[in-house]
Amino acid sequence: MSESAVIQASEVVATKKELRGVGGWLALLALGTVLSPVKMLMSFTKDIEDLLPVIDRAVPSVKVLLSAMIASDGFNIVYAVGLAAALIGHKRYFPKLFYGLAVLAVAQTLIFAVWFNAVIPNGMSAFLDEALPQTGGYLFAWSIWAAYVYRSKRVANTFVV
Repeated sequence: MSESAVIQASEVVATKKELRGVGGWLALLALGTVLSPVKMLMSFTKDIEDLLPVIDRAVPSVKVLLSAMIASDGFNIVYAVGLAAALIGHKRYFPKLFYGLAVLAVAQTLIFAVWFNAVIPNGMSAFLDEALPQTGGYLFAWSIWAAYVYRSKRVANTFVV
């Protein structure tokens, strides 16, 4: 093997070693992923404080809907903690969990929109007026990060995709 080939091979190995672990753009994604459960928990406690007095006075079908929304938010927090743990532990399934976030967000938005419409007159439009921009913005940001997670050498080396 020639000297230049050995130097090129060592440069490739050095480059691959540099692109491992939480650094670069992955550090920004990691920060958001780790802080997300905290933000969600703060929002969840505020929502609980707002909804508890309303649930007691609501008709049974609305009680079930509001209770399901609370349970769904609780599940989202558990999912976010699991996602953060997978990221911190450099688990190989982190990218799949990350992609699952989009499926979860879209599915929950659609399910609750239809449910709102069934329980509350004009409920779908009222729900979608609030949820659609939020979900759309989330999916836009998620799609950028999903492309990064899918194409990044650092992610591939860190999580052994």
